[in-house]
Amino acid sequence: MTKRLRILSTSEIKYYYGAQVFSPDEQEYYFTLDAHEESIMQELGSVISKAYFILLLGYFKANQQLFKLWEIKNLNSNLEFVRIRYFPERQKSIDLEISRPTRLDLEHRILKMFDYQVCGVEMRERIALLASEVVTIDSSPVFVFKEIAHFLQKNRVILPVYTMLQELIGSAITSEEKRLSALISECVNSDIQKQLNELLEVGHSLHEITYLKKEPKDFGANQMKLEIKKLKQILPIYEVAKEFLPKLQISNASIKYYASLVDYYTIYKLKRMNRNRIMVYLICFVYYRFRKMNDHLVECLIHHMSNYTFAGKQSSKILAYEQQSANAKQFKKAAKIFELFKQEKLSDCLFSEVREMAYEILPQEQFNLFGSNSPRLAALRQESPADGLEEKICRNTPLLCGGDRQI
Repeated sequence: MTKRLRILSTSEIKYYYGAQVFSPDEQEYYFTLDAHEESIMQELGSVISKAYFILLLGYFKANQQLFKLWEIKNLNSNLEFVRIRYFPERQKSIDLEISRPTRLDLEHRILKMFDYQVCGVEMRERIALLASEVVTIDSSPVFVFKEIAHFLQKNRVILPVYTMLQELIGSAITSEEKRLSALISECVNSDIQKQLNELLEVGHSLHEITYLKKEPKDFGANQMKLEIKKLKQILPIYEVAKEFLPKLQISNASIKYYASLVDYYTIYKLKRMNRNRIMVYLICFVYYRFRKMNDHLVECLIHHMSNYTFAGKQSSKILAYEQQSANAKQFKKAAKIFELFKQEKLSDCLFSEVREMAYEILPQEQFNLFGSNSPRLAALRQESPADGLEEKICRNTPLLCGGDRQI
């Protein structure tokens, strides 16, 4: 038995195919008939058919699906609501067992009311064609499923059973992979194919592909050097991928999806796949991985430059504070020196004597600090906020440049 393609998660299956659980207010909304709906209900013969019709109609309004009511859990509370609302004379619970022809007739009436149709042979052919077109845009199964679901809703067609869509989407993806595999054989030379095969072989005590998958732990020099080493290793394949992938006529989303399959499958499963099929996955993986590694280097640049900028600003603040503190102390002494000129008793003193008094307050060598061309001011002008960062910048500069102009 062929394993079906896994498309939706459990919660997504419930969203598309599950019957809604109604609150009391929702029961009132969905299971209350308008005049037209009640006139159709009155055309039916038995109470069982009428109750079945009301319930089926309510669920269709909520989900756009025609459920087999006996399969729905928590149906009893809705059935009881319908009995009390429309058949109060019935004291016992209504048994919903009806014949298949009667059920099909009720479904046909509801479809006609809302101008809906089931997914017949012709519509299946249309969505098969749609799937073959969508997979060239994005080959992820869930994307194809959602595009089909949107198309059917737009055309007022009930979503067919999940297993049918699994087979249809799986067939479309398989056909697309065969097309891509054929192009691999034609356009990718044997040397590059050999390099792609080697990615699945053991090296560095790990498979090469596992080695390439490893994400850097941080933006440290050693981790970034390792990223650059990986970039150089896969650069020849990446250059080929840049030329080759446009010929496949697939979107970036499809490239990303095929690349993700290399992460999804184990090395053992990858080795057992069709050779050309795995070549498609690997060349997309290298293309996507190379660009992601470059993103890591850009993020590294932003990270380090932000740190340098912050450190520079902090250094500037510290230098400014230190200078302000030093100036404050000197200005207090300068104020005392100016006080000397206000003392009358010093009027008859020689200038040399007054100068000696000033030197006692502020040593002679510190007087130069108040000149506009003082050595201290010149030193401050030459002092960079980045002083102390030189070693870090020198260590990381090769990383920030990518380590190679080609990368």
